[in-house]
Amino acid sequence: HMMPYSLWTNKGFPLFTCSGWGLFSNKTGKWKKEPLIDSKFMNRIRGNAPNDIFVAGDYGFLAHWNGLTWKVYDEFSDNGGSIFRVAVKGNTIAAIGILRGSAVAIIGKRQFNTGPVVNE
Repeated sequence: HMMPYSLWTNKGFPLFTCSGWGLFSNKTGKWKKEPLIDSKFMNRIRGNAPNDIFVAGDYGFLAHWNGLTWKVYDEFSDNGGSIFRVAVKGNTIAAIGILRGSAVAIIGKRQFNTGPVVNE
């Protein structure tokens, strides 16, 4: 059984959930695993709209969905680290976790025409 760690929806539909089994979406009444990346433990999913979603997880995993494709922020990749929480409001993203043995807060501001910019 899949135990979801986080659930996000835009006014009730579609639904997105993440767990130790990956990221799943329900856009048509059926659950489907998102082909985001190899199986990673996803800790939190949050968004502004169905085409503006962020996912955080173990191994420093942080990614953004723009409605067409996923952008994985590899600069936060860390085999021993984890991003536990992510929040997004308007043009700002905030995430917290442990990377390279230290507690971190990641704040990003969207730069228009180039997509989100995330800084540690």
